[in-house]
Amino acid sequence: MKKLKRILIFILAIAAIGVVLYKACEKKIAPQIDIGTFNLVEVEETSLNAYDKREDGDYYLLILGNDADSQYLLEHILVPLNDELKKHPFPSLEVVKLSDDDISLVELKKRWEINGFPSFVKITVLNQDAEITSKLEWTKETPFDVDDLKDWLDENGLWPEVVSYRN
Repeated sequence: MKKLKRILIFILAIAAIGVVLYKACEKKIAPQIDIGTFNLVEVEETSLNAYDKREDGDYYLLILGNDADSQYLLEHILVPLNDELKKHPFPSLEVVKLSDDDISLVELKKRWEINGFPSFVKITVLNQDAEITSKLEWTKETPFDVDDLKDWLDENGLWPEVVSYRN
């Protein structure tokens, strides 16, 4: 009888440890961002070089990786900003998600001089020549915060004039 109790306690302890480890290791789901406010649109291009073939104009991109920095941007910068802008949407941002199969960091650094992500990028296309005319990029040495993003949006004419962000 004592041996049976010990076996049951051992099994319960193993099960409890398994549940705790499972909960600790499960992926956290990023909060959903209101597409109606941010106008986030995933682009199908597998290369930023495809922007050379687009019509003349300005294109605003949000370049995300599959990393903790991009997750932080979504949870701690875009979500609060989204809450602030609920009634005043700004022009669309095209989302480019980086993965091993898509845009390489080599291309980002060599052709586009983007040294880190997540990044906000303004690409200006003129006569099938795309050029980055403004960027806000995240690096380990220089991460940005909500105020930096607001400044970038304002400098690029994307921040709604009716919303004051200066204290």
